[in-house]
Amino acid sequence: MKTTRYAWLLENGKPQGHGLQYMTYNSGTGLFDWTEDVHAALHLSRRRDAELLAREWGEVWRIVEHGFCD
Repeated sequence: MKTTRYAWLLENGKPQGHGLQYMTYNSGTGLFDWTEDVHAALHLSRRRDAELLAREWGEVWRIVEHGFCD
């Protein structure tokens, strides 16, 4: 049986003709970055957490809820 889980993602729009980019965390460098891979993005369970992080990171274009099927 497939289940759907939901996560809040932080987007920064479509820069220079590329697709949407999503905030991710690079554990090797300890820095936030952007990725086009929705599965590599930060998956936040609460919108409130996404809002707090977006406020600190000025490049966030919008906060969106995504559904993922397992």
